[in-house]
Amino acid sequence: MREHEHDLMGHGWRWTETWRLTRDEEREQLLRAIETFERVLGSRPVGWNCRSWPSENTRELLVEEGGFVYDSDGSADDVPYYAQCLGRPFLVVPYSKTYNDSRYLMNPGFGSPRDFLDTLTWGLDELARGPGSSFMTVAVHARWSGQAARAAAIRAFLEHALARPGVRFMRRVDLARWWLDNCPP
Repeated sequence: MREHEHDLMGHGWRWTETWRLTRDEEREQLLRAIETFERVLGSRPVGWNCRSWPSENTRELLVEEGGFVYDSDGSADDVPYYAQCLGRPFLVVPYSKTYNDSRYLMNPGFGSPRDFLDTLTWGLDELARGPGSSFMTVAVHARWSGQAARAAAIRAFLEHALARPGVRFMRRVDLARWWLDNCPP
């Protein structure tokens, strides 16, 4: 992952439900996750995304810990925005579930790879029609989209996106840094 410069966010310690933890338990798990991230990957995470949903304390704990450029726990918008936290603006790069293969597991969700492909291509085409810049988060997981037919849908979407003029692929950290530089609070 390091060698290929993947954009990896902190995602929590183990497979816990953050919103069920006390503030102190969440802080302890945050620190364990950061330590493990650093030990395994050689650097600390600069972005954060809770496994499912954050708690009411998550963003404050990130700001208190420091070193984070953004979090992706918000899904209230399609473009980055600033949330006030501990008296200062903190960047949120939203993580929409719209273009996420986890919808194979939800009801209503994707009944087939074609549903996911249609959602991705129609979404991209509509965003590309609009004025200015937009971004879409496409999230895939090996355990869900690694199956042949689902992987074929991802391949077809990538081919479609690559053929569209003006479409760029960016890591979340690069988008966050671009936003901070060009759209300050």
